[in-house]
Amino acid sequence: MRYCKLGIVAFFFTQCSLASDLDGLFEISLADLGNIQVTTASRFSESLSDTPVAITVISSQMIQRSGAYNLKQLLTRFVPSFTSVEDQNELNVAARGIYTSSQQKILFLLNGRRLNNHSFSMASPDLSMSLDKIAQIEVLRGPASAVYGNVALTAVVNIILKKGQDQNGSSTRLTLGNHGQAIFSQLHGGNENGLDSLYWLNVAKTSGEKINIRAQDSFSAAPASENTAILGGESDPGSYDLGVHYQTDSWSTLFNARRSHYIEPFSAAGLSGEPYEYNSFEDNEGYGPGFGYEIQHVSLQYNQPAFKDWSHGIELSINHFDTASAVVINPAAGVFAGVAWEDVSVSILNTLSGSLWEGEALLGFQYDVYRVFNDELRLGSAGEFNTTLDSLLPADNESIYSVFMQHKRHWQKSWITNVGFRYDYKERAVTSDIEAFSPRLAAIYKQDDFSIKMSAAQSFVDSTYWNRFSTLSSFRGADDLEPERLTTYQISPAFSLPDLHSEYRVTLFYNVAEDFIRRDLNALASEPNFSNAGELKTWGLEQEFTWMYKKWDVLINSSYQHVLSHENYAVDNGEISNVPSITANVITGYELSRKWHASMTLQYIGEQFSPIVIQSNGVPISDPFPNEGVSFNNGDNQVSEALLIHGQLSYQAFQKLRLDLQVDNALDEEHEQGGTTLHPYPQKGRWYRLSVAYEW
Repeated sequence: MRYCKLGIVAFFFTQCSLASDLDGLFEISLADLGNIQVTTASRFSESLSDTPVAITVISSQMIQRSGAYNLKQLLTRFVPSFTSVEDQNELNVAARGIYTSSQQKILFLLNGRRLNNHSFSMASPDLSMSLDKIAQIEVLRGPASAVYGNVALTAVVNIILKKGQDQNGSSTRLTLGNHGQAIFSQLHGGNENGLDSLYWLNVAKTSGEKINIRAQDSFSAAPASENTAILGGESDPGSYDLGVHYQTDSWSTLFNARRSHYIEPFSAAGLSGEPYEYNSFEDNEGYGPGFGYEIQHVSLQYNQPAFKDWSHGIELSINHFDTASAVVINPAAGVFAGVAWEDVSVSILNTLSGSLWEGEALLGFQYDVYRVFNDELRLGSAGEFNTTLDSLLPADNESIYSVFMQHKRHWQKSWITNVGFRYDYKERAVTSDIEAFSPRLAAIYKQDDFSIKMSAAQSFVDSTYWNRFSTLSSFRGADDLEPERLTTYQISPAFSLPDLHSEYRVTLFYNVAEDFIRRDLNALASEPNFSNAGELKTWGLEQEFTWMYKKWDVLINSSYQHVLSHENYAVDNGEISNVPSITANVITGYELSRKWHASMTLQYIGEQFSPIVIQSNGVPISDPFPNEGVSFNNGDNQVSEALLIHGQLSYQAFQKLRLDLQVDNALDEEHEQGGTTLHPYPQKGRWYRLSVAYEW
């Protein structure tokens, strides 16, 4: 294997099929890879080679062979420039170095329907997004507000469901692991008289990895003699993902309900980042310390001919979001808070699509409205609630009116243009209304074994209802927040090398981010925690390489990014805080026999600038162990690079029974990750799981 060098290191990502019933992406020819059909880039079906911007496709076979545990692992291993970032009480990822305290910059879709809730804009890539139901994941890298409007700031992750006719029966999977991992998955599908149906149920929980922390290694003003933290816990009450999808040639309906509760590893409010004893705090509406939520979604879509070769589509979606979270404020005194609120949203989408100006056109109008209600703030001490207030968030409505257009045209044999725009007008509660114009221009040149994509796009995401109106002192909102904006220029050449059984794709991007919202963990109690940060200009290079030969299939991805200029953003020597400049991934797989298959993933996470400034209300906290252990004030702190090894061994016992042994961080490598936290958090050690899957 060779290294590709252009200021970065390229590692290798491999994938291989096990048996004929699992054949997928890598059983097709290199020439057919570009013809995989996707819908995310333009809202209509097109081949991967015709998409106006860079898209990574993760098939169901790639998911099964990767041994990935959740959606976050899939994204950070398969998609260039997607990196893990730490938050106090949520799973989070950054796309091209941009992140905030929750996953609010990437739009997540399920068959094109929005998963991000409206009042918080959050869609966490946790166990509530089960993997067994997925046919493929389409990850659009770059701004997509021209197509999707609000939230589609840095990327779009569209989860495409399997078709019932492809499932054609039932499958059951049971997974157990060493840190209390327990997953039960049931999938059933079929097609009768033109009605395609898919049903899924996934129930999951993990008690997490409990680690001990010495008093001198604790970022606490008054550490206990024995300190613990729970890493990767999702339990009390655990996660579920259930749904039903019906589809015919003209209509489809979808129902999906999800729940998750991620245990906060350290305290999430007050000083934050302090160890605490999880079982010492009363639960809040069934949830222990950490972020808990439930979401229900129902949608109906209908398509019919309109005139000539045009068709009309209408979609109605209703979403309900309910959160109840317990937040530890002062572990030593048992001071904590319980926050809860709900929102209900209704969305109506009308589209017209057909031939126009010798190309394909899409015209659309969308109306969204949501209401926040049932807010509650509970306060407690000594681990028990004793005060209830109804003043967390104001009860009110917000609505968005949007119009958009996309046009795609082939010019002779070699050129394709794809242009579009979207206009959004949002009626805000209390504060001033906003409007946004989001254009995208793209051109593609294709000839034989070479193509190149060039694009320019702008996107935005409005500050959330929570960021503007929260009264919780550690998350105090600022009602004058402006929308965040991103402008991106991309160029993506691709080379097909049939004699070498390979394909090579490069994406060079230039980002200009403005008015990004940052949370100041050291703000005074009387001041807002959230503010618009300023400007960040970066450039980056992403590489993807595919090699297929006999029993071997290889995927390469790597990324490099560098800061050109910044304003009010934590940057050191061209590095964004808590984002590695260099990342790379490799899975090597080999079919040992018709029944046995082994794979190994190498995940390289580069060194990171991760400053540590332990303050409360702007006042530095005194280190109780100033001459040993960790430092409470290290503005130049660097987190060391890490090379993680993950693996999977699969055994096809017979046609309908498969066993998978999976391990993450096989060498138990100690490493840390920072983010919107006062200090970098320790990451999970060795986790292993055994899965048994049966088709019937």
